[in-house]
Formats: sequence, structure tokens, C-alpha cells
Amino acid sequence: MACAFDRGAHDLREVGRQPYSLAPDAFTVVRWCAKCGAVVIDTDLDGRTMPGDILPMQFPRIATEKREG
Repeated sequence: MACAFDRGAHDLREVGRQPYSLAPDAFTVVRWCAKCGAVVIDTDLDGRTMPGDILPMQFPRIATEKREG
């Protein structure tokens, strides 16, 4: 899914990271698109990303705050 803002690639920024219980070097990572506000939750394992689905969001508070400030 392309970025809703400009139909290009998402500008994903990591906003959260939590250990994943299956392996000591695995993490659940939340990334947010600074352009359109979409969110993706990935699993990172040993430096590799197992991508999740990019989910569009309508008017998330964090996107509104970033654009205003």
C-alpha cells in the first residue's frame, strides 16, 4: 500500500519497541508514517524485519500533533 499523502513510499519512523516472547533477540516494533499517519507493526528478529500489514488511520492524535508542532 502506497502512502496516501503522495502515493510514494511511506516515511516510517519507529515509535515503539517491545521484546517478543519467542526469541531473546526478537522485538515487536511499531512504525508510523510521518506523511500520512499510517501505522505498521512488524516483528524484528536478529536484525531482520518480518513485515506486517500497513494499516491506514484517520486523524491519529500523534499525526495531528506532529503536523501542528
